[in-house]
Amino acid sequence: VTVYRKDDTFVSSLCTYLEQIAKNKEISSGKKILVNIVDGQSNQAMQNDQFDSFISHGYNVVCVNEVDRTAAAVIVNKAKAAGMPLIFFNREPVEEDIRMWDKAYYVGADATQSGRLQGQIAAEAWKKDPKLDKNRDGKMQYVMLEGEQDHQDALLRTESSVKTITGAGVRVEKLGDEIANW
Repeated sequence: VTVYRKDDTFVSSLCTYLEQIAKNKEISSGKKILVNIVDGQSNQAMQNDQFDSFISHGYNVVCVNEVDRTAAAVIVNKAKAAGMPLIFFNREPVEEDIRMWDKAYYVGADATQSGRLQGQIAAEAWKKDPKLDKNRDGKMQYVMLEGEQDHQDALLRTESSVKTITGAGVRVEKLGDEIANW
């Protein structure tokens, strides 16, 4: 497993769960399972080198939480040449890159759907409770706190949530936005 940053709380918890699941599977199957988790330190070149090391060790599968989701083609090509299955997670690669090989996969949430659900909740609450319009101007004022800058899921959730609110006939006014880094 190579992750974009091990100090990210969410990614760190995923790594802990992966190790725990592997240990339980090792006990139940009686087969040795090696889980090697490395930190890309927000450096795509370093992550590419880590991937080369995984290939040289002959690992059965590699899981990648990419530093740069637009650079997946490099890793997909290396995995394909080595015949090594590849699972991307948490940062969805560009669709064309993931389609380059039939043993490259992405596991993650549908960010557009998540944004739609958020927008539906906000729009329904707004329509249901007139007291939410504090200044009585008929507009939902909001401040958007986003996850990490340029993270595909954060961008898609943000865009989809606002589109869903306005699509439900609610007028909105954006007062500000900040990158909250989760």
